[in-house]
Amino acid sequence: MSFFPLPYYVHAHIWLQNYLRIIKFVTEKNNKKRKEIEMVVLNENINKPPIDQRLPEQLATATFSMG
Repeated sequence: MSFFPLPYYVHAHIWLQNYLRIIKFVTEKNNKKRKEIEMVVLNENINKPPIDQRLPEQLATATFSMG
């Protein structure tokens, strides 16, 4: 009877390997896509004018002092 559960273990091992292979493929694909998007965003940000560089605390004190 000791040989009986072996196919289940083998089947689970194969299923897990395939599952991990799919996860690895999808994450690599997503990382590649994310890098492409980051490059596009960087290129767009280079052409934008500079944003207000004040810290949120400074902005908060400025708005409170006006009131």
